[in-house]
Amino acid sequence: MASTLSPLIWLTQRYVRQLGLPGLIGLAGIILGSAYFVLWQPTQQAALQQLERDLKLGQQQPKKLQATNPAIQGRVLAAALPPIDTLPDWLDAMADVAATTKVTLGKTQYQLSPVNGLPVQRYQLTLTVKGSYLNVRQFMQQLISGIPHVAIDGVALERASITQPTVDATLRLSFFLQGAA
Repeated sequence: MASTLSPLIWLTQRYVRQLGLPGLIGLAGIILGSAYFVLWQPTQQAALQQLERDLKLGQQQPKKLQATNPAIQGRVLAAALPPIDTLPDWLDAMADVAATTKVTLGKTQYQLSPVNGLPVQRYQLTLTVKGSYLNVRQFMQQLISGIPHVAIDGVALERASITQPTVDATLRLSFFLQGAA
């Protein structure tokens, strides 16, 4: 057995000397790449196909689960909203976002109105915001990402002069809350 391995060891040592360090690194890359395609990629491909199947299933399920009765849809929507008595907390959260983003909240007009035929109340705000353009945009982005039941209905930006660093923004917001219709 030892006599049959000696020529093989001698040939291996000869090829290693001929290849040198760059050749060995290249050979190792080829071997590792081949191992990747043979061993790792099929498992990744199978996982990707499973995710695609799950995604297709997920896209089909909501169609089956959607309520066709508008009254049921309205009750489901209302159940997902916070109660109307938490409005002061949400307004405080809005003020916290304003402080975090370094904008100043100014004059505010508000109106509470029911949403037709639903147990949902809409609290509409028109408020002025003053700050840099970037800070006003950050305020709006953090507001809608931090308070999921608020909608931005309109934005108007005004700058007195092009050299002025601050803008005056008028935002129209709607908070949607659970409440009697």
